[in-house]
Amino acid sequence: NNDIWGGGKRWFSINLGSEKKRGRRDSERRSKIREASSSRKSPLKHPLWKKLIARGKKGSSILNRGQFGVPVDSDTMPRVYLSRYAAPIPAVLVALKQQLLINNGLRLEGVFRVSASKVKKDMYKDQLDHGNFEGCKIEDVMCMASLIKEWFRCLPTPLLNVLDANSINEVSTSTKPEGAVIPELLFRIPEPNHSIFLWLLDLLTMVCYYGKLNRMNPKNVAIVIAPNLYAVPEGLPPM
Repeated sequence: NNDIWGGGKRWFSINLGSEKKRGRRDSERRSKIREASSSRKSPLKHPLWKKLIARGKKGSSILNRGQFGVPVDSDTMPRVYLSRYAAPIPAVLVALKQQLLINNGLRLEGVFRVSASKVKKDMYKDQLDHGNFEGCKIEDVMCMASLIKEWFRCLPTPLLNVLDANSINEVSTSTKPEGAVIPELLFRIPEPNHSIFLWLLDLLTMVCYYGKLNRMNPKNVAIVIAPNLYAVPEGLPPM
């Protein structure tokens, strides 16, 4: 299939597959997974997140704008600098990932695929928007995965729409080896989109690492995540 959508899914799946293979060989990555799972590393304790909660209790107009549906380069969105990425990552994403890890959400069958309770998901979303989110109950961990997807889906401009349609389609039509095409396209993504996309790939690599438990391989993950990252430009056929 040479359409744009086929190229996008293939590119996304290849990225996850290559990350997964590298992760299995890299003991340092596994160490970081265990480290991230520790509550002692909670981003909820990060100064920026504490500031966000404090502002929420005061009813700041900044927080009234919410953490969802905000441009990735918005000055109103609290961010956290992480050593692996050139640009800071939105604190809301870091907190949701932390809750996924400490509640063993990555091991659950169908994580990122199975729908969460809308009532509970909306409750946590409201807490995040108003700065009073303090974590989730273990039985609600699927809401954290759903909210990560929703954060990307609600962006005014989808994360990967900074790439033109021809660049996406290039993945499926190029005669170059996959190892040459994928990195070339990846580095066309400007910051902060580039760092946020790498952050997402790292998280989804961890999901695939537990694939035997959660039954989410790179292809399955790409199917449920890719639609939240790219929208077909007007005038082009549906993907």
